[in-house]
Amino acid sequence: MKITDNRVLILLLERGTPSLRYIRQWLTRSGYVVWHAHDVCHAIEELSDFTVRVRPDVLLLEVPSLPDCFDTLQAAFTLTTNQEVTLLALSDKGEKQYANPYFARNLDQLKSLVRREETRTMSYAA
Repeated sequence: MKITDNRVLILLLERGTPSLRYIRQWLTRSGYVVWHAHDVCHAIEELSDFTVRVRPDVLLLEVPSLPDCFDTLQAAFTLTTNQEVTLLALSDKGEKQYANPYFARNLDQLKSLVRREETRTMSYAA
């Protein structure tokens, strides 16, 4: 596990992202424990469950519109899970989100963001 027990990375994807399977495989091969939530309620329920023995490092969540829900989801996950939550997003739609340092336009940018967060997390743990 690369991320401490009280930190989790949530990767938001536009609903129907064709590369979801590849992203999950890449994260798993990179040593992350990956969960795929069916919806926001499922994600919060899983992250809040104190009986879970193996917490995810990364939670994949498909959403209908990233620009419309990013800030709301960041606040909701932080308030309801008692964990430090980092949201990253992958979307090739629209221009508004590209100014956000947590949004990636393609898989290469996404990999860079995940590595950046891993480095940041490891510096907090030290």
